[in-house]
Amino acid sequence: MTQRSRYHLSDAEKDALLEDQAALIEAQAARIKDLEAMLSSPKKTAKNSHTPPSAGHKANARSDKSATRKPRPSRPGTTRALAENPDEIIQRRAGSCGGCGADVSKQRQGVRHRYDHIDLPPVVPHTTRIELLGGRCACCGTRFRATPPDSMMPGTPFHCPAGHCEAMSREGAEHPCFAFVSAPQPSCGL
Repeated sequence: MTQRSRYHLSDAEKDALLEDQAALIEAQAARIKDLEAMLSSPKKTAKNSHTPPSAGHKANARSDKSATRKPRPSRPGTTRALAENPDEIIQRRAGSCGGCGADVSKQRQGVRHRYDHIDLPPVVPHTTRIELLGGRCACCGTRFRATPPDSMMPGTPFHCPAGHCEAMSREGAEHPCFAFVSAPQPSCGL
C-alpha cells in the first residue's frame, strides 16, 4: 500500500496529523526543559549529596594535566623462571568457548599460558633403630654398654607437648626419655 502525500489528505486526516504533531512537540519541549534544569543545577559535592567527604573536592589535588602525563617506562618482570627440565608436561586442550559455549575441541589450538605447578613430595620419616649392645664384665662383674653414635643420640628430637617429661625428671620418676643421661633434651615424643 502506498502512502498518500500530505497534500492529498482529507481535512479530518490533516487535523489528526496536526494533533499528533502538537502532542509530540509538547513532549519534546518538556524533555528539553528537564534537561536544561539538570544542566543548571549545582554540581554534587560532599556537602550537598550523600557522597562521603573523601570523595569531595581536594584543595591540593593535581590538575587534569596530570591525568594525561606519559606512562612510566616498563620494567623487567620479576616472575620466577620456568624450570628448564620439568618432570612432566601436561597439555590441556580447551573444550568449549568461554564466550559463547561452542565446541572448540577439534579446532587448532596453541599455547596461550604456561606455568609450573610445583608439588613437594610427602615427608616420610626415616627411622633408624639403634641397639646398644652390652653385658657384664668377666673380670670385675660391672655392667657395660656400647656408646651411641655421635649423630644419633638417644631420645627424640621432638619436644614433649604435654610437658610431663620435665615434671617426671624433677620428681625422679623413670620415663623412657630419661633412659640415657646423655640425651640432649628429655622428651617423650608424644
